[in-house]
Amino acid sequence: MIFQVLICMMIGIACAALRCSVYGVWLLPVLGLCRGSMTLVLCGLLVVTGYYYFDYRYESLTSWSLPTRLIKKSVIIDGVVASIPKEQAHAQQFLFEGTLARQRMAPQLIRLSWYQPHPHVTVGEHWKLTVSLRPPSGLHNPGGFDYRRWLILHGVRAVGYVKSHQPYQLLQKPQHSSITRWRESLQEMIHQAIPTIQVAGLIAAITVGSHNLIQPEQWRVFQRTGTNHLMAISGLHIGFVAGFGFLLMGLLWRRSTRLLLWRPVQYAQAVAAIIAAICYGLMAGFSLPTQRAVIMVVIIMATVLFKQAVFLWQRIVFAFCVVLLLDPFALFSASLWLSFGSVTFIVYVCSGRYQSYRKSIQWARLQLALLVGLAPLTVYYFGQVALVGLLANAVAVPWVGFIIIPLCLLAALAAFVSSHAAIFLFKGAGFAITPLWHYLQWLSQQQWAVWQHAIPQVWILIMAVLGAFVVLLPRGVPGRWLG
Repeated sequence: MIFQVLICMMIGIACAALRCSVYGVWLLPVLGLCRGSMTLVLCGLLVVTGYYYFDYRYESLTSWSLPTRLIKKSVIIDGVVASIPKEQAHAQQFLFEGTLARQRMAPQLIRLSWYQPHPHVTVGEHWKLTVSLRPPSGLHNPGGFDYRRWLILHGVRAVGYVKSHQPYQLLQKPQHSSITRWRESLQEMIHQAIPTIQVAGLIAAITVGSHNLIQPEQWRVFQRTGTNHLMAISGLHIGFVAGFGFLLMGLLWRRSTRLLLWRPVQYAQAVAAIIAAICYGLMAGFSLPTQRAVIMVVIIMATVLFKQAVFLWQRIVFAFCVVLLLDPFALFSASLWLSFGSVTFIVYVCSGRYQSYRKSIQWARLQLALLVGLAPLTVYYFGQVALVGLLANAVAVPWVGFIIIPLCLLAALAAFVSSHAAIFLFKGAGFAITPLWHYLQWLSQQQWAVWQHAIPQVWILIMAVLGAFVVLLPRGVPGRWLG
């Protein structure tokens, strides 16, 4: 029942996101009344509910805007640093949650730049600043990154800069330790452990989800090799950590007869996987991709806890619906479609098929299937496909999953006991990731590394995705060539 309710609401959310007419949405319950079908009426009302839910969330997201009279004027703002500052050559950037002086308003999230000379800013500090603000804006190339949309969907209501030559005042130091402050301290340990900025940026991204030190040329390497996902803590990272928790708890639980009599080992493993995923998500800052991955783990493990026999594809659809209910604007996110697309194609090519190959060949076939399956989405969002992605991911995914992530997690745990032990482990992680980085750099320099193309229309994208499903049908199924 819950499954059907979520499906109907998801359809309504999608209709609102696609700006379908509200009259067309109401047509479904009216049609149900005309036909005397109570089921159709209820489904239609749920679709309408999803439609208005999206509208409500959008209105609440855009309800406050910077008053016109204050745009690009000197205003005094009072608030708290809400993110780890990003250090740049001539400035530092951070999110600031504050209120404008003499304005009756709830605290708003503002993206600020503080140019030199400036003091060192840390998370949780309470400042009184003189700033110049403007509404969120940015360049948007068709098929490219929409900076304005990104700001709005992340709750940023204004952007601006601190006027360094105007008076500013630190009102209060952080009064208590927080998760964000702990993440910042881990990033500082990474800086101490790894002198090379490029490598330190990679380890910080995998450990605490901070991209502050990753350079533009590094992002180009990841784009040309199809390994961007390694630097965004999402399904891959959360899946590995949940898997480690699942396996470790199984090994420990089976060593105690009393525990086995108290609860089945599968129950303990599911709880451990959920806790591990949530803890890593908190350490990574719970960004939107991280939240989606944690939700996926929780839903899959919940079926184990409650002993529900649910098909894997139903779990995927259920997780997708829950993600949309919690964040309906995720429909506009490339990471949503790429993450769920990856899981869908993995299940599609691995479930219910006879595997007579060695593990290494199966791994290569899976990477090839992901390259083919995700090609339409990557072309639509980024205008290119990384042809070397098969070679890159075949090495990078196990390297990061089985070597780098465990070292980073051990370092984070060691930080509670000894900063020296944590720094030592972070050095080991930096040493381990260096050859992988050189390998990705070499792949990105090949002339044939990427194939550039464009998919201008959504209907073309849908046809291309359907074609990928046809191409990846099991061997022997007639008509595969039609894909």
